Amino acid sequence: MCRWFTYNSPEQIWIQNRALLIPQTEDGRVLFVAPWQKYQVIGTTEQSLDEPIIDPKVQEKEISFMAKELSQIYTGISQEQIQKDISSKWAGIRPLILENKTPGQHQDTKEIVRKHVIEVSDNGLISLMGGKWTIYRKMGEETVNKIEEIIKKPDQKINNKSTCNLRLLGEANKDQKYKFPNRQEYINTYAELLAKKHDIQINVAKYEMAQYPSDILLRRMRLGFIDSKAMEKSIETVCEIFASELKWDKDKLEKSKKQYKQDIQMLEF
Repeated sequence: MCRWFTYNSPEQIWIQNRALLIPQTEDGRVLFVAPWQKYQVIGTTEQSLDEPIIDPKVQEKEISFMAKELSQIYTGISQEQIQKDISSKWAGIRPLILENKTPGQHQDTKEIVRKHVIEVSDNGLISLMGGKWTIYRKMGEETVNKIEEIIKKPDQKINNKSTCNLRLLGEANKDQKYKFPNRQEYINTYAELLAKKHDIQINVAKYEMAQYPSDILLRRMRLGFIDSKAMEKSIETVCEIFASELKWDKDKLEKSKKQYKQDIQMLEF
């Protein structure tokens, strides 16, 4: 299970444009600090679970643990100040593929290879399991290729490169001059478009299968993972846009607002 929180430091004590790995902590886990959209994302992993959890949450004791470890590295700021400046928090479960496991045998999660598997069930269900963030495009490409292979006509040729160069809405030019860190100004493209007009929300509702406001603010813009209070302020505007575009009735609108508030509560600290 992974725990993360987003930190906005007014003192600017963090190393800009640099990621940090803290290999030794009080309980033996590693700690990660990485810059993300002008914030810092801090997290830790490798706490095993006995069974799956639908909505994993970050407990206050885990936040305290990470803040304490950071305060020992960055001696210019206290644990209390770090916790005060947290703008969002979230947790997730790492999908690991176990192979050749003897019944009753325990295997340390750190020893399991982060591979991914594409499985096609007898009923036609295609499942992508395992993997890791750093190869998400490769995983997606292989999955699309598998789908094409299954649904193609007998005389149809498959283009295995149909998605590898597909550009996404808001993507900056891939020219060498836009390499990091000079690309920082392009990272918030979605947010900039949203600030100018609401076309971006209408676009994802129409063409990207977004069904609820959180599909935009969590899974497209990542606003909720950066600043939960900013996401909370947008609730009325975003829900009204969805209601208009997707022809929601009043009951559907109110249910969506309720779900939206629940999503925000998961992120607030």
